Amino acid sequence: MEHEFDLAIIGGGIAGLAAGTIASESGLKTILVRKGQGSTSYSSGAIDILGNLVESLFPLSPLDTLSTTGVIRSTHPYVILGISEDNREVETELIVQRVRDSTKWLQKGLDGSCAEFTGALDRTMEAITVLGTTKPTCFVQKTMDMGNLREHHDESILLFVDLLGHPDFNGRLAARTFAEFQRYEDKPVKKVSSCSITIAPFGKPYNISSVEIARHLDHSGLPSEALSELRTNIENTGATHVALPPVMGIEYATTVLQEIADLGVHPFEVLSFPPSVPGMRLQQSLDDMYLESGGQMHIGTEVVGFDSADDRVSRIIAKSPHRQLEISATATILASGKFIGGGIRGAESGFRESIFNLDTVDLNYNPTDDLRPQKLTDRINVSYEGHAAFSVGVPVDRYFRPINYDSQVVYENLFAAGSILAGYNYPVEKSGLGVGLTTGYTAGLNAMRYIKEEL
Repeated sequence: MEHEFDLAIIGGGIAGLAAGTIASESGLKTILVRKGQGSTSYSSGAIDILGNLVESLFPLSPLDTLSTTGVIRSTHPYVILGISEDNREVETELIVQRVRDSTKWLQKGLDGSCAEFTGALDRTMEAITVLGTTKPTCFVQKTMDMGNLREHHDESILLFVDLLGHPDFNGRLAARTFAEFQRYEDKPVKKVSSCSITIAPFGKPYNISSVEIARHLDHSGLPSEALSELRTNIENTGATHVALPPVMGIEYATTVLQEIADLGVHPFEVLSFPPSVPGMRLQQSLDDMYLESGGQMHIGTEVVGFDSADDRVSRIIAKSPHRQLEISATATILASGKFIGGGIRGAESGFRESIFNLDTVDLNYNPTDDLRPQKLTDRINVSYEGHAAFSVGVPVDRYFRPINYDSQVVYENLFAAGSILAGYNYPVEKSGLGVGLTTGYTAGLNAMRYIKEEL
């Protein structure tokens, strides 16, 4: 079965969905193919822009790190955003403007959704995690907004609340960790405490998963017994802020949080490990944005091959358990992810891109086609500099078209975006969804220009 489109997108994370949505909004006929759930659904749901660079001191804001990226690393995807078409020089103002454009576009698109977010490029927020530690990020969902916890630190009493039978969040441990780190803060909160309440979707509070709790709260709301327990603990501790596990619902989390806010406190969710309910919210909201823009989506369909002619991708071939699709498109965007999504494969013989057999490079654009993955992993599991393997990806030109080891564009109508790109290490930099969003948005615009013969 053959289909014709203006633009085909391979991959359904934030990069592919941003590219597809911006193209569909302009009137192009788009199709997105993904073999499973986008990796965005496994994220914390917070959008990191650029939280840190190994070579730099801790930044005051994402704007600070964006302005120094070009000096520190010329191969970073953000730097490629800033290459001027006039003189091919890197312009810091162009980097910042393109990041600002993409985040404003997404913020507008998610307004009113279950993943509506808050934040600003000119400040870094220290979001609290399920461990009680903090993580630098730029944008968080409104359910994670800590309110004036930091601003009124000398009056803030923070209560960590966990749920009996929910193994993914230990409020007592998180409270102890957070309190310990407060000793090193210039402006520590006044008091930290913890408690447990009961939410039992199946009658008994044993081994309840995050998704089960979220769906239960969506359907039934916060049980009156749990609300009563929480009220008692708030009164006993004098809490002003309540830190909750990130399971307050998928569709209606804000409604549940409002019930708690009516007790006279500011409730917020902490950041999660996978599996992540906030990540599911973000994935679902991005899917809705794309479909509402007019794009078509095939889930459970894997791209297994392609045809090319005259240095162009003429057709991609995708298979599902029941049928085969042959998709002809004027342009194609590759946003298939890195290792989680299967966009990059690593073997004893080296690294390669999985669909188009594209060349891969490391952080500094050195070839990795004959480099064993073990050479790019640290013996220490968790280290400050991370694992170099996470920086392996596809090299691209200034329009985000994949290039080979001779710096030649491989296919003039093929663009790449998201974590499949080389030149950055997102776990260390805290830049994962930010790079995915911005490069997806930009690759979508570049593909549109190509389709309209403006590139």
